[in-house]
Amino acid sequence: LRIHIPVQTHPDVLFWVNRQRVPMLAGETWYADFNLPHAVENNSAADRIHLVLDCEPNAWLLAQIRKGADIRRMTAFLGQIGISSTHEPLPDTTFLPGLDIRGGAIVIDPEKLQHPGDILHEAGHIAVTPAEKRPLLDGNVGENDPNAMGNEIAAILWSYAALRAISQPEETEFQQQ
Repeated sequence: LRIHIPVQTHPDVLFWVNRQRVPMLAGETWYADFNLPHAVENNSAADRIHLVLDCEPNAWLLAQIRKGADIRRMTAFLGQIGISSTHEPLPDTTFLPGLDIRGGAIVIDPEKLQHPGDILHEAGHIAVTPAEKRPLLDGNVGENDPNAMGNEIAAILWSYAALRAISQPEETEFQQQ
């Protein structure tokens, strides 16, 4: 497996894999299937420097790649339906490891996230909330909710429908509470 870590890049560097742009930023770690057609266009005067690692796959590496792909697929879907998400470091005190809700948006710390399915479940809570109330959602939205059981069931059903919409396996791991 080939891993890319851009050390120096520029917004005008266009990296393509299978005709899809891969927006690699400096300091990020990327895996792509380089058996597929791929190309780079450096439309800037800056040098493009990547650390490229060719790795033998093992269970840990494959799990990390799968987790990253799951997160990317889920957050892309959420963006398409109007639920914002960001990636940033989170404290250990969030209601779910590596996940928080702020102002009706999903905040993800990929390093601490244990169960990628939690992204869709918590997005389900946002999705089933009336649009005008979504910006008020923070933290564990089930806490202090007078309709907690009904909203929890709605979020479960919504997250299942979202799994189907993005062709994510039903075995996607969710946090058990």
